Order: sequence, then C-alpha cells, then structure tokens
Amino acid sequence: MIAAWMGFTLVVGACFALAALAGERVAMAAARPVRTVWIAAIIAMLAWPALALAHASAFGSSAVAGALLAPITVGVHRATVFVAGSASAHLARALDVVLLASWSMLSLICLVHLARRMHALARQRRSWSTECVDGVCVRLSSDVGPAVVGLRPMEIVLPEWTRALDRPLRALVLCHEHEHRRARDPHVLFASTLLVALMPWNAALWWCVQRLRLAIEMDCDARVLRAHPRPERYGLLLLTIAQRHSAAATRFAPALSTPSSNLERRILAIRRSISHISRTRIALFGAAASAAIAIACSVPAPDTPTGPRASASRAATPNRFVAPAPSSAFVSFQIDKPAMPMSGNPAPQYPQALEQQHVDGNVLAQFVVDASGQVDMNTFKVLDATDPRFVDAIRNVLGSWKFTPAEVGGHEVKQLVQMPFAFEAS
Repeated sequence: MIAAWMGFTLVVGACFALAALAGERVAMAAARPVRTVWIAAIIAMLAWPALALAHASAFGSSAVAGALLAPITVGVHRATVFVAGSASAHLARALDVVLLASWSMLSLICLVHLARRMHALARQRRSWSTECVDGVCVRLSSDVGPAVVGLRPMEIVLPEWTRALDRPLRALVLCHEHEHRRARDPHVLFASTLLVALMPWNAALWWCVQRLRLAIEMDCDARVLRAHPRPERYGLLLLTIAQRHSAAATRFAPALSTPSSNLERRILAIRRSISHISRTRIALFGAAASAAIAIACSVPAPDTPTGPRASASRAATPNRFVAPAPSSAFVSFQIDKPAMPMSGNPAPQYPQALEQQHVDGNVLAQFVVDASGQVDMNTFKVLDATDPRFVDAIRNVLGSWKFTPAEVGGHEVKQLVQMPFAFEAS
C-alpha cells in the first residue's frame, strides 16, 4: 500500500541524506562545491523510490511478475490475473485513499503558501528603487537583503544601510550577491522549495533542502574568498550583517544574511578551508558516504504499488515459475482471441488459518479451457505454489468458472491457460 512505499521513501531518503552529510566533508576537504553533493542527494532520494514504484507498476509483485515474464510454450497464452483478497485488503485500500487525500491536501496548502510568498515578493519589488552602487545596478530596500531576488530577471537587492559601509566591505557584499546570480542559485532554491511542497511528508527531503541552503552560502563564501582572500574581514562582515538581519528576506532567495546557527557553520567552514584536513579523515568520510549509499540501494522496495506485505513462507521460499515443456497433446497455432474469465465467477475462499496469520500466497495454475468455456479439471496442474492450502481454495471453485472460449479463425477452440493467483491478507 501507499504507506509501505512512503516508509520505503523515508528510509531511502535518510540513507542518502547521511551519505550527503559525509560527502559534504569530503567535498569541503577537496575544495569542491558542496551544493553539488546535496543536489545529488535530493535527486537520488526522489528518483530511487520513483523507479521502484514504476518498476512495481509495470511488473506487479515479484511473484506475479515472475509468472508473466516466464517463457511460455507455443500455443499457450497467458490469462488475466485474478486476485483473491480478504476484508483486511479492503482496509488497506481505504488507508491508501486516506493517505493520498492527505498528501494532496498538504501539497495544495504548501503550493498556495508558496504562491502567496511569490506574489508578496513581486509586490515588494515594485516598491524598491533602482540605483547604481559602486558601478553595479541594484535595487534598494528599507530592510530586505543583501540578497538576490527573482528568477527572471535575477536582481541584487541591498538595504539602505549598506551605503554606510566602507567601499571594500560593499565590494565584498556585491561580489557575494553577484556570485549567487552567476551560479543561478535562486533557481536551485526555488526548485528545491517546490519539491518540498510536492512531497511535504518527506522529512529527509526537508532536512536536505535546509542543508542545501547552507551549502549554497558556503560555496558562495568560498568563491568570494578566492577573489578577495581576506577571511578575517569577510567573517566580520558576516557578523555585522547578521546583527541587522531582517526577517523580511525571502525563503527562496540566496541572501548574505542567514540565521545565527547557519552563520556559525559558515564561519567554521571559512576557518576549515584555510586549515589542513588529514587524508585519513577524508578517507573515513568517503567510506561512510559509500556505505550509506550501499544501504540505500539495498533497502527492499515494496512488492507492488499498493505495497502488500510478504508472508513468511514467501520470504523463505522465493517463487520460481517454470513454464511447462511442450506437449504433443496440444497443437501450436496462433490464437486470435484468448480465453478470458467471465465476470461473476466466485472468488476462491481465503484459507481461514492463513488469513488469521496474515499470510500472503501465490499460485501459478495451468489448465485447459474447452471450446464451451468450461475448465477441464482433469488437466488442472499446479506449476508453483507457496502453500498447498491456497491450491485447495482454487481447486474448489475453478470447476464452476465460466470463460469466453478462445477463437481461431472465428471458431471456438480449446486453449491451455496459465493463470497466476495472488492471495493478499493485508
């Protein structure tokens, strides 16, 4: 069910987040962009569960997928999958509906909030004057900034009080914001904020986006210090701006002013960039990142898009469906219309003992449907089954099933059918 897939997404996301945390230290030691690590982590934590969901949607559960993908003898045509369920399966589907509805509502609220913030920012921008400061065209505001706002165009906004700074300090401020604009950081922040709005329940994604904001600022600090190698002066500038930090700064605009917790990390990063980091620590962090990625990739994905829980018997004995050998009793020909079960056929009764234990199961059955649409029970054969009690449940009702018979050239004919049955207790 959806809950299983959401849990899988959270576990995988946490593993990729831990990998990115270790990879961040390696990138800092190697003087590489840190934001790349977090962008890669966000992409991985979203793409991996999406691929698992797409795979499950295409092939279904592992047992049914094995039946559909098994080689089939010429003249044998696969039939529609019939799923025998229990009352608890209906509860699981109801839970899926509740989760999807809640997810949609939360995303809608976040998207509306994001749209309102964008509208408020656009209205603020119209009130800011455009002036030239030290040869750079900027927007002047009363309390917003220093920051880069907007996506097209990306504009530097400075608060009025920055005019009182010394010219070398203003040069650092302008250099910082120019680096944000050159790296298109506003686009990255807006995209990450949009992803959070689309998946608001993903705690790992929230945390990674917060770390991405910090990484963007640290990367920008590093580029500024390469152009102006005065870390002491730059650190004092950060402290000065933090003291006058305004809460009016936008959420998805890279800004020189940051919360005090992030400011401390940025200053520590500046000090760390001019100190020596041992190769041993780099190797340890690299190994930790690799281990976390390996764990994320090894987490088993839910069997189906609705996430049925695998039974103990299924886990102990993996299903291996083997197609029957060609039989001389059947002639190879091209079926124009395969035999299909008619609606209204009775469902196999879930074995009570297995249902109470929440044991799932699968059966791959083979039988002949004659020209009248009746099942010839003398040809009934079990190719694979997780529990013989599931076989008995199918045998008890299959003889009363009605099929639309197979057709060749407009004539009704017999057909050898392979049909997988999936019993889902939860």
